[in-house]
Formats: sequence, C-alpha cells, structure tokens
Amino acid sequence: MIYLNAKGQRVQVCRGLGDCWIVGIKTAAGGSHRVKSPDLPPRKTRQEAQRDLDVYANLQRWRTAP
Repeated sequence: MIYLNAKGQRVQVCRGLGDCWIVGIKTAAGGSHRVKSPDLPPRKTRQEAQRDLDVYANLQRWRTAP
C-alpha cells in the first residue's frame, strides 16, 4: 500500500541496498529516499516493512494514495 505523507509525497516499501526492504519517499526521477525513523528500520522481508509502514502511517494519519 502506498501512502501520502503530510507534504503530499508518496511513501511506500522499496528495495533497499543489499538484501533488505525499506520505507521510502518516491522521487520524481523514479528513485526513493529512505524515511529515517526508529519506527521504520530496514527489514528482511517486504511484509515486515509494509506492516511497519501501515502502523506508522496510521499513527501519522496519512491517507492512502490513489
């Protein structure tokens, strides 16, 4: 699931460097910047990272992206 943060940026789970999954903000060039928060550490599986993002987005009251 993709969320919109308070600035209207698309936040989603992305492949990180190495063998991990991160929560990142999509850039206009198609890349992503990691959301740096102790609540969103790099994870070994996409499902773990998505679960972290879902909880964090709910706490931040982000809405889902269309």
